[in-house]
Amino acid sequence: MPDHLHQLVHGRALTSDAKRFILLAKQYSGYYYKKAFKQRLWQWYGHDRFLRKVHEVRTIVRYVIENPVRAGLVQGVDEYPFIGSQLHSREELIEWACSH
Repeated sequence: MPDHLHQLVHGRALTSDAKRFILLAKQYSGYYYKKAFKQRLWQWYGHDRFLRKVHEVRTIVRYVIENPVRAGLVQGVDEYPFIGSQLHSREELIEWACSH
């Protein structure tokens, strides 16, 4: 999306800290963006949601993947170039989230 970010992150250790991850990710990316473009990247407030139930994951992934289609940026989910995962191929992710 051109004006916001959707990201699903799964902590893989007992010491994982989602709030710290968000803080550091915004700090790091915001610093380099401002250095390059001389303007602020992130607004002060954002929306964070913590999933409590495993079955919600597919629904959230589907929502994120289909968001560019709903926004009218592309006709189909496979056309949007910024869908990805560190664990699964792009095709696997789309198939898993959107086929059920």
